Amino acid sequence: MDKIMQIIETLAQRAKDEVTPKFDVSDEVITQIALMQRSRNRGLLPLELFAGFTAVAASIMLFLTIHAVENILNPMSQLLAPYQGASLW
Repeated sequence: MDKIMQIIETLAQRAKDEVTPKFDVSDEVITQIALMQRSRNRGLLPLELFAGFTAVAASIMLFLTIHAVENILNPMSQLLAPYQGASLW
């Protein structure tokens, strides 16, 4: 057990005495940040287009749902109301 502790202490002392290499990476980091900012400024991204189409589809579904709920709540309104498609002709 003492031999294992001695080996660990020797390794710890070697690790403390080891000189770590020092190098500068600031230029590479600044270059990467500049490239990332340029790639973000391309205009509309596919995700934004998808979000727009989804909003349009959701508004159409909301419109149809509101009319469906009105018909379900009062089915007699269809008998008394004029034909909705008549204004198209």
